Amino acid sequence: MEDGSRRIVDLLVSFTKADPAIYVEKWEGQFAIEIKDTHLVDSKKISQMKQKGLACLEFTVSKWNVKDNFNNAEDEEKQIVEITENLDGKNGGYIWGELLVDPISRKYFGTKFYEDEKREKERVIAELN
Repeated sequence: MEDGSRRIVDLLVSFTKADPAIYVEKWEGQFAIEIKDTHLVDSKKISQMKQKGLACLEFTVSKWNVKDNFNNAEDEEKQIVEITENLDGKNGGYIWGELLVDPISRKYFGTKFYEDEKREKERVIAELN
């Protein structure tokens, strides 16, 4: 962080592709995932992530009901199948949560600003013709 302190996130995701693709540029190819069930993200951490320009999604895993002790291998396999079906089912590939920090990189802002300005100038030219 700018003050020299360090912060730990539950999961830091780096990516080169996204849908929509603009998030690669907007978030500079990375974002943090925080698990709400273990601890809520405090306002200081949110502020520090904003300063750093790090996108942050907070979500709950309690609905997954993940157990770590089983009566037998069959129960463990059943849980693995249920979780896999949730990840691959109708909402496969998606997690739902609250976006705590949605930064805009300088590169993205510059590009968007340029495109907006270009559209405005084209509109003015079209009106003059």
